[in-house]
Amino acid sequence: GNVMNSVALRTIRKFENLDSKRYKGYVFYDGDHLSTKDMPPMKLEAHPMLRKKESSFFNSTEAYDRFAYKYRSPAKSYQIRWLAHNLQHDYAWFIEGDMFFNGDWSYILDNYYGSPVGLLLKYSATVEESDVWFQVKPPCDAGDEHTLRHGLVSIHRISRYLSKLVFDFLRTGKSGHHECVIPTICNVDPNCETEHMPEEYIGVFHWNLRMNSTEMEPNKLYHPLKNWQGEDPEVLNPDEHGYYKGGH
Repeated sequence: GNVMNSVALRTIRKFENLDSKRYKGYVFYDGDHLSTKDMPPMKLEAHPMLRKKESSFFNSTEAYDRFAYKYRSPAKSYQIRWLAHNLQHDYAWFIEGDMFFNGDWSYILDNYYGSPVGLLLKYSATVEESDVWFQVKPPCDAGDEHTLRHGLVSIHRISRYLSKLVFDFLRTGKSGHHECVIPTICNVDPNCETEHMPEEYIGVFHWNLRMNSTEMEPNKLYHPLKNWQGEDPEVLNPDEHGYYKGGH
């Protein structure tokens, strides 16, 4: 719908306050359902993601649907394509709108500034370690039973080098769930290193998470925080689901 989640807005406000000499922030939004008039004023550069445009870069609708998966979201395709062709940035953090960090983001970001790691994510697992996931998700063409990986990419730091590899792979007509394609391509490439985020950053990762700030530990990640309960960072009059509605 035409809404911006107040959780995402909190993250945007935190990124606006990061060191601009070191970090440049962007907001990638669902351009099929949102426009900038639906959002509060922000300092970050906003880019619409359009499902039809993203699917046009794939050889078939089936290949796009496998990569985007459940909601046919253009987000992961757009992120890969954007960084693969962005000569301004060698690395980028991609953070989903329902990911919340209870602290200053520089606490995490500064630890990896300048790191050569190709893919940083919460975890990646082999077929044996994540067998149930591989049984229920669409087939992944990026590797075999020995090299396939499943990784949680709701927050991840990725190199332009890996983004280009993933983009080139998808342009061949091959595909797979983005949670498999991205970590697997890094796993099979000798010049790409995968690293897992330390447990010290991990708070609660649980479906349909509902919390307020008093329940959170400082400097921890929480996901997916769909609804913010309690105080709001700005006088936005969010509805009962924690959403800010533009124009109201």
